[in-house]
Amino acid sequence: MIATGFALIAGLLTLATPSARAQGTFPLQCRGGGQANMKYDSAERTIYARFRPAPGPAGNGLAPGQCSWLDRAFRPGEPGQICQRNITVINFFWGPSGNTLFAPEAEWVYNMPHQNLVTTVNVYNEGTCMRVVK
Repeated sequence: MIATGFALIAGLLTLATPSARAQGTFPLQCRGGGQANMKYDSAERTIYARFRPAPGPAGNGLAPGQCSWLDRAFRPGEPGQICQRNITVINFFWGPSGNTLFAPEAEWVYNMPHQNLVTTVNVYNEGTCMRVVK
């Protein structure tokens, strides 16, 4: 009986702690160019991309450097930054728009410097960034 009680409590504690997957992921659409700013933090092995939240849903159109949800505008407090963690391969090269990241694990970064390209990534709100989930 005691072992069953401990198993029940452990199960309930697991349910009470929401995981990223339990929160769900949502498609975030971004148009490259504009003020979109990317960096790679080698200590964290993370790519960060700052963007301007669009005033409406992505279907209303995105200006260069803007991102938005497919079904709604950004809410106050939602971070204007995408991050992808645990990047193991990263290279830099000079492209038409300057220094460009090459990261096979984060294909979305290729479109960010180019204002005529739109990309969609599945993310969840991590608090400080919209974290990419593959």
